[in-house]
Amino acid sequence: MKNTICSRSVLSLLVVLLSLSLARGQVTTFFSDTFNNGSTINSATPLPPTANATSYETMSGKPWTVTNVTPNDLVFGITSTSSGTEEIQALFSGEPIPLVAPGTDYIQLVIVFTNTSGPLLNGQSYLGFGLYNTENTSSETNYPVPGGLNGTATTSSATAITGNAILWDGYFAQVAYTGNSSAIVTRPVQNQGTLENNAQDAVTTGSGSESYKYPTGVDVGSGVTSSLILATNGTYTEVLTMFLDTNGDLDITNALYSGGTTNGTPLAQFGGTTNASSALVLGFNALGMGFYEKTSGPTNCLNISSITVEGHSTTVSGPPSISQQPGPVQVTTNG
Repeated sequence: MKNTICSRSVLSLLVVLLSLSLARGQVTTFFSDTFNNGSTINSATPLPPTANATSYETMSGKPWTVTNVTPNDLVFGITSTSSGTEEIQALFSGEPIPLVAPGTDYIQLVIVFTNTSGPLLNGQSYLGFGLYNTENTSSETNYPVPGGLNGTATTSSATAITGNAILWDGYFAQVAYTGNSSAIVTRPVQNQGTLENNAQDAVTTGSGSESYKYPTGVDVGSGVTSSLILATNGTYTEVLTMFLDTNGDLDITNALYSGGTTNGTPLAQFGGTTNASSALVLGFNALGMGFYEKTSGPTNCLNISSITVEGHSTTVSGPPSISQQPGPVQVTTNG
């Protein structure tokens, strides 16, 4: 894996390239959910995603305090804890959206959310935002665990140790507490050792009992020291982007802004690059968002007002071009 890119230089390059793409009218909205069109949370019978609705599932290592979806508001939270994880997972497309054309193709996850708990990212806490390939087969769609995992996404439970997000491949942005390092992290398929329910986690590191570890992830690129604490009732806009650059490498960048749009103050910017031959995946159809909380006090709760996935994916049509005719081949018979 090639980890070579300074976070701010990647972001600056990406802004320019995406601006050019926007000017050419090449942006496609693959998924846009304001929770007005039938999305569910923790359904035992998840439905395939549409352009503006999907089935969200909650995975947590501590009991839920609230999980609900109403117009313009998906909310999830856990009890006060000195060590607990929680996340939502969902498919936004039945099939992975491929990145195939260097310098053109990208996919971008945008989430607008409000921190309705106490201050978040203090006391060694983390936020995570990810994009994944669910590695579906012709006979099975790898949805998140139907009905979710309520306080049982831990090493102390082994009720969901095959399928679902265990089989997902992808990357997530880990936004760290003040003084620690924010970074892009790999989330590989969980297939090593004896699996337990924490293998369904897709957006956290650091917890020995609740974060995925079969295997663990590795950082992509250089981390950036955080100086961020999310205010109580503060609204933020998260942008995670996967871009196939002109070299055919995968540039992954993350930016977190204050307020409900990308016009707000940038609060965290970081990224990294992996070459295409080392990339876990180059197509994405699932998302995750969650946190690892390590500060006792108020309950931990996040309200999401919108989730959008957009970008550009080049359609591959027709057979590949042949620039040179094949030469003659001599075949020897009878030895």
